[in-house]
Amino acid sequence: MYRPPLTHHATSSSSGRQPSFEGPPLVPLLAEIPVFVVPAKLDMIEVVSQIEALGGVRALRPEEAVMVITALRGRPRLARVLGDAVDTVAVLRAEFVADAYELAKRAVGDEIPPSLPKWDEYRVPLRRRTASVEPVTPTTPPASIHPVHAGTKRSPPKSPDSPPSKRIKTVSPRTPRISHGTEPATDDAPASPNLDLDTDVTLYPEDIRLRDIPRLAIERPSPLKCPNQDILEAIKSIYLEREYGELAQLNTNVLSYRRSMAILKSVPRRIRSGEEARKLVDVGAKVANRIDEYLKTGQIAEAEEIKASSRFQALRLFSSVWSVGHSTAAALWREGCRDLEDVRLYFLRTDPAPQLEEDDSGWGHGYEWDRATAREERAKNRRRENGKMTREEVVGAWLGLKDELDRPIPRDEVQEIGDIVAEHLDALAPGCSQTITGGYRRGKETTSDVDVVFRPPFGQHENETGALIDALRRRLLRFGIITHVLQLSERETGTPLHHGGGNFDNLDKAFVILRLPGKGRLHRRVDLICSPPSRYAAAVLSWSGSMMFERDLRRWCEDRGYKFRAGLVEIATNREINLDSEREIFRFLGLRYVPPELRNADV
Repeated sequence: MYRPPLTHHATSSSSGRQPSFEGPPLVPLLAEIPVFVVPAKLDMIEVVSQIEALGGVRALRPEEAVMVITALRGRPRLARVLGDAVDTVAVLRAEFVADAYELAKRAVGDEIPPSLPKWDEYRVPLRRRTASVEPVTPTTPPASIHPVHAGTKRSPPKSPDSPPSKRIKTVSPRTPRISHGTEPATDDAPASPNLDLDTDVTLYPEDIRLRDIPRLAIERPSPLKCPNQDILEAIKSIYLEREYGELAQLNTNVLSYRRSMAILKSVPRRIRSGEEARKLVDVGAKVANRIDEYLKTGQIAEAEEIKASSRFQALRLFSSVWSVGHSTAAALWREGCRDLEDVRLYFLRTDPAPQLEEDDSGWGHGYEWDRATAREERAKNRRRENGKMTREEVVGAWLGLKDELDRPIPRDEVQEIGDIVAEHLDALAPGCSQTITGGYRRGKETTSDVDVVFRPPFGQHENETGALIDALRRRLLRFGIITHVLQLSERETGTPLHHGGGNFDNLDKAFVILRLPGKGRLHRRVDLICSPPSRYAAAVLSWSGSMMFERDLRRWCEDRGYKFRAGLVEIATNREINLDSEREIFRFLGLRYVPPELRNADV
């Protein structure tokens, strides 16, 4: 369990002894970890100096600590010193600090820092006076789930997509506002659905009738690639270009195109004509005409013209920068911006950095320029580390790293990023669980960024999610892994899930740029999302995508009296409904479970 440090002792002593190691800074293996030291039988100056050299924080009280360091062995004596914390905090032998210190000393100058020693190897055995309990061997979680168990004896939590432990009551039937339209009673009329909620959605057989394919992506399979992928790619630039138009156009024309593309992803055979495609519920005459044009000529003239347009190329470039959306990109073009340097200069004029207050300690003594420059550099670094960069600073950083940030991230590197996050979470709060979501979880071979959803250990108060993600951010900054913090979003604990304001799902988040340790590693965009344990399954579902799948899920929920924003809320009563797995959420909503690899409803 992670406990944010409230206070800590000073480490000076009357003897004036200094830490035993002098030289380059050590790897901060204990960064952001509150440590309580039991003084009995220990050289306190030596132990505390080693903890501080490793970046640790000395906790004032045992209940504030993540770990206790001691030379004592007996439970009765430790219980007198630690109180109830003897059963809630990891109690480790003093050799843990000494070994971590020696490990860090040997690693000075290494490109890849060592990992913190495993807690279990140093844990003081403390037997409780309770009846023995038969141990339970946990089942192995799916590959997409990465539980962190080192240093804890808790059983791993249920995976977000694990089978339900008991039958879940589904929502009461309600006539949805979504209309499928009226269709003639012909051989192509849709069949009446006969849902078996105990079976997963699977790929359709090739001979399925197109009118039997349902409208919503949450009711059908959407594979990563489909037999009509080339047709969809040929049409894609048409609606991408229109996303930079007016809002009214975006809500009608673009969404209509996206729905057509999404349902075509589910067709298991080659479409032979636009007329055949129109048997699908969301394919209209315009898309059908585009399909016919492509099947006859191998291209779509309007799409080719758009791709060659300097305006479209510039808008795509602008919106590749973090925080620049479609409407902002279009506004930048209207302001005369034609490349990213133009964008940076525009934001420099319109979004300047905050003015620093004057420091009268050095003004008027010939050092004004150097002192002002140093102060501004410190302020800029603070903004970079705390998610308060100006838009000009974000664009400037993006320009400097663009070649790296534009490169696709292969699956093995995504897994490495997940592993490094898990390692540092394990150091802060043994017993966390995490899931790499987004395109990686849906089976993509490469992604443009990485989304990692994690939760604190069970039994921890939900209000501590903010403290955990803040400690993780600071620790990864100390290790030089995070290089830029683009934005921080803080969860409002007293706010209903569907009233998150600027924080759309009311979760604690850190949007960062990081670089893995080692020579030649690239900067990568990573989203870190911390969910309360009660909402973990819903958060994983929400952050797994795809966009059209999530849109249809929210639509389905709203038509049944619920809101879904990485959590489920009954609109009429504001009651939260927290379920243990994705499967249970699907069942509660009256849906068959769609595996992540079949949620690729976007082109």
